[in-house]
Amino acid sequence: MEDIGTILIVDDNPINLQVLGTLLGQAGYKVRAAISGEVALRAVGTILPDLVLLDVRMPGIDGYETCRRLHGNERIRDVPVIFISAMQDTEDKLAGFAAGGVDYVAKPFQAEEVLARAKTHIQLHRMQLNLEEMVKARTLELIQSEARYRVLFNENPIPTVVFDSAGFEMLAVNRAFVKTLGYSAAESVGRSLDFAVLPEDRVSLRSLAGKLTGHSKEVAYTNRLRFADRDGEVLDIEGVLQGIDYAERRAQILMLQDVTESRRAVERLQQATKDYQQKLE
Repeated sequence: MEDIGTILIVDDNPINLQVLGTLLGQAGYKVRAAISGEVALRAVGTILPDLVLLDVRMPGIDGYETCRRLHGNERIRDVPVIFISAMQDTEDKLAGFAAGGVDYVAKPFQAEEVLARAKTHIQLHRMQLNLEEMVKARTLELIQSEARYRVLFNENPIPTVVFDSAGFEMLAVNRAFVKTLGYSAAESVGRSLDFAVLPEDRVSLRSLAGKLTGHSKEVAYTNRLRFADRDGEVLDIEGVLQGIDYAERRAQILMLQDVTESRRAVERLQQATKDYQQKLE
């Protein structure tokens, strides 16, 4: 059976632990539960989750402080944290992001939304780990073998593109990129990456890429980007970006995650909730 991820749920309410644990377990995730922030901090000494679902209001160490301490742990600092809370004020959400959270789910949570967000952030986290391995392999390749890197790049199941930092010229694309967007490698390499990105999203991507350098180890998550495939269909994309040295050029490597269906699922859920509320009025 495919390992789709391990999720650590942290909540002082046993009912919430049971409901979320059942939901995620039935979806195929391995689930670990912690009844407090203190228990969670001890738990990550023996398990390494792909995602943490973290309640905000808990006795003892609250969710914000738990998140800060998790990110202070070298072993787990890059694991994404989604806050789950009944609080929906903008200030509360900003506090969660400031503490290191990557997303926010409001109580009472909806099953489809929780599953969609969990899937997206686990896949993005794994993309980041995959990217780091690719960058390491690229460093080794400079010393050892060009062929080894090319195999790793081309066979990577995640759509990936390498582009020049200065001009956005695409230098290499892998097979998954070709399959997702429908443009062949010959049609892509040498062109600006802009051609596949909707005009209104190009500034955002260029701004993010401009903050990274070819020698930086920093990894950046993109905001929502919209790409147009060869048939003109618009794809919702989230990605992981990092600067690399490529063929003696300063470049960026971008790994793409198609979240179109996940976003549509959330939108359907939100519309259904709105329709239901209108019927009650």
